[in-house]
Amino acid sequence: MAAAAMQAQLVARPGHFELQRRNAVTKGPETGMTEEGVPAEVREFLLACIDSVAELEALLLLRENPGQDWDATTLARRLYVTDTEGAKILDHLVQCSLAERTAAGFHYQVRDVERRRLVDGLAQSHAKFLVLVTRVIHEKASGIRKFANAFKFRKDKDT
Repeated sequence: MAAAAMQAQLVARPGHFELQRRNAVTKGPETGMTEEGVPAEVREFLLACIDSVAELEALLLLRENPGQDWDATTLARRLYVTDTEGAKILDHLVQCSLAERTAAGFHYQVRDVERRRLVDGLAQSHAKFLVLVTRVIHEKASGIRKFANAFKFRKDKDT
């Protein structure tokens, strides 16, 4: 069983404490849940639209404040990234139909009800399974790096 699917629980016994390991509550594919507890459709959405934890945090921030217009500098300060990175994040959210550019900046705007439902599910998963959600993003980034590294030219040691 995957380590992520195991949970530790501290159990009080008279006179001592005992650490027990138990399987996390997992649901099979018939319920649309992954072994780790993140819904499969949310995982697919993350893999398709979110490239970094900063993008995830930006999306959730815009979602929490749907009437607020954000500029790159304000977003960057909230996320502790550079202004350039803040601008790239906002542009990426627009490209993924998760934000809209306005005269005053950017605000949360999804293209349809289905996308809104996915973002709401992502917010719920983020609140319940923070580590697992961020792990999906990091694994995606790691896979992209491995793929890119496959195309790097390397000098043979024998040459």
